[in-house]
Amino acid sequence: MKCKHILNKTLCLIAISVFFVFSAGTLFATGPILPNPHEMEFEPLSFSAVNPTIEMLDNGMEFWFMPNHTLPLITLIIDIDVGSLLDPEDKIGLAELTSGTLVRGGTELLTAAEFAEKTELAGLRFSANTDNDYTQISVSALAADLNEALDMLMEVIQYPRFEAEQLALVRSSIQESILRNEQQPFFMTFKRIRQRLYGPDHPSARIPDRDILDTITRDDLIEFHRNYYHPSISRFAVTGAADEDAINHIKSVVSTWQGETTRTIEWPEPQPVSDTATVILVDRPGTQAVIAMGHIGLEPQHPHRYNLEIFNEIYGAGGMSSRLLNQVRTQRGLAYMVFGYHSLGVPKGMFLAVCMTQNDTALEAIETILEVTRNMQEEPVTENEIQNTMESIENSFVFRFERPQQVLQRQLVYRRRGLPADYLETYLDYLREVTPESLKQAAQETIHLDKIQIIVAGPAEILKPELEKLGYPIEVVTRD
Repeated sequence: MKCKHILNKTLCLIAISVFFVFSAGTLFATGPILPNPHEMEFEPLSFSAVNPTIEMLDNGMEFWFMPNHTLPLITLIIDIDVGSLLDPEDKIGLAELTSGTLVRGGTELLTAAEFAEKTELAGLRFSANTDNDYTQISVSALAADLNEALDMLMEVIQYPRFEAEQLALVRSSIQESILRNEQQPFFMTFKRIRQRLYGPDHPSARIPDRDILDTITRDDLIEFHRNYYHPSISRFAVTGAADEDAINHIKSVVSTWQGETTRTIEWPEPQPVSDTATVILVDRPGTQAVIAMGHIGLEPQHPHRYNLEIFNEIYGAGGMSSRLLNQVRTQRGLAYMVFGYHSLGVPKGMFLAVCMTQNDTALEAIETILEVTRNMQEEPVTENEIQNTMESIENSFVFRFERPQQVLQRQLVYRRRGLPADYLETYLDYLREVTPESLKQAAQETIHLDKIQIIVAGPAEILKPELEKLGYPIEVVTRD
């Protein structure tokens, strides 16, 4: 037994020795030396988008075509100048409810069930998207099924049934989304600051309401569609594998869509409640203070739009690398989540910073956010910050446009919002021109801390004495 044990032990030692011999041989073997990844250099990332051809149809509608023959697929898009900014005050959510029900509620010739069955058998995929200033109705299909996709799209856009059962389903889906938003800790402060910045009666200050959605009827959808779904305020766009004959056929069919809206499409200017720095303290119980602070922002075509893209990433939208997160959370431990950005929107965006902190650190959190903001205005950011931000943007940019449909949809939006036709192609080039000085100048010219509106939700008895140290007027209001 003892011999056997010694033999096993010896064999084990031999095996280990052999392993290390071969490992060492492998370790010290000569071969190609791999470069240090930190010292490797690459060509700047370029993005090339095929610009669509644009022409005017006989019915006054723009026709866009962007060919792509990579796959035998085709996408048809109807882009309409109607969005949630046109919701009546007592029917907030009507635009979204209309578009959502339109693509699943049937047509004059087909019930909702028949429409769904027909689209499924043909492999058609309908979708609807409504934003502030536009709605896009689209259908994707195999190129061989172009005619059926086109016929069904034109039928649904002109003669929607808005079947009551489908209306109820779409309404319920939107209400569930609203409920999830209402349960977020920032919901109330976000609602308050939008009212403060845009004015309480401005369409951009309106937040969808579950109870209001219940009051919207099928007749409301029919009237909204009758008022706004017209070729005079729409564009028809095509991307995919379509030859000249197919495009001519599409244009001939689309040209038969007639009608002109009698409604004025315009967005009122924001009317901020105050143009001086103010604190609005929303009295509510709890151990956490929720803070949203900012002022009215800028239009999409603002000259500083490229500087602000870089600013946002460095300031508060760049995740763990942003200055707000580094100072408020990492360095001072004041909040688990904090973010900020300067958005460009229709009619205007917002400069906004948001965080949630303990009641006894609310003042310090606000002062730190203001300090970080002032520093962005007074001291240039570093070249390293800009370089890291550009690398991050470049690495993610191309993945935003993996499909031709995504490119075309964004180009439609950019055209509507007054951006140049080559915006996508030149986007990265213009970002690379941003310097520490130009970014500092943009922060100085577009951020106005003397107009900052600070919404704080928490117990007024605890917070008010501390917030008075900011030196701004304080209004105490009760929770909605």
